[in-house]
Amino acid sequence: ASTRGDAVAALAAGRAVGQFAGGIAPDASIVSVKMLPDGIPSDERNYRPFTFTSAAVFDSTNRTLAEAGAKIINYGFTDGLVPNTLGAEEIPYANAFRLAPVYDVLFVIGAGNLDQPRTNGLVGLPNVNMELSNHWLVAIALDGPATDRLAAYSNRCDAPYYTCIGAPGTVQVLAQGATADHPVYETRSGTSYAAAQVSGAAAVVSGLFPTLSMEAVQRILLSTADDLGESGRDPTYGYGRLNLAKAIRGPASLLDRPPMDVPTGTSTIT
Repeated sequence: ASTRGDAVAALAAGRAVGQFAGGIAPDASIVSVKMLPDGIPSDERNYRPFTFTSAAVFDSTNRTLAEAGAKIINYGFTDGLVPNTLGAEEIPYANAFRLAPVYDVLFVIGAGNLDQPRTNGLVGLPNVNMELSNHWLVAIALDGPATDRLAAYSNRCDAPYYTCIGAPGTVQVLAQGATADHPVYETRSGTSYAAAQVSGAAAVVSGLFPTLSMEAVQRILLSTADDLGESGRDPTYGYGRLNLAKAIRGPASLLDRPPMDVPTGTSTIT
């Protein structure tokens, strides 16, 4: 993998080469869209665009991918794409993702690598439009010998913890110039790579249960995660660590959702 994008694609759906064990869903197909200009510094955690990516760019990207048939849309690199606090701009950004229920799309978003207790503005869009929460997964990076603690650089789950899950943030992938005959490897770290693994897991579950909606796939991944940190769902680890071995057996429990305002009145069920 010569670029960050190549590494993300390989982790999600790459084939095994040498010591690289392959991606989570090697039978999945990948559709890519270019959003950012060329020339991003190699140290992606220090990258900050001078102009934030507009909501219109997200809207166009999401629509292009959804109309191409993509069911899982991965945004691993989120630091600096939008203001950390969107303020009055948050509604246009949320609207750029509102096609999720229409096209039955699941968005997987890297939590960010700024070691902050709060996630960035893009990650928290379900707080603006609750309809997104059923089509949203936030990926934090886990570290340690048992991948059971938050990586030092990773943002916490925080406000969108009801859609948050963890996966390993430090990975080994093929390096620039590597070939099948002469594989060379490099180690990378970041929530981008955690998000890639979550996306791959979603593809596996969707492939095993093709009649399920992506909302159901999201619930399966969350309900089968290994609990970390405080007992139950918490603002640091969300639902815990991704466990694909459990997920392929189906949902483990019914998930509770954030409080919602329900209008008073009479309902009739037929």
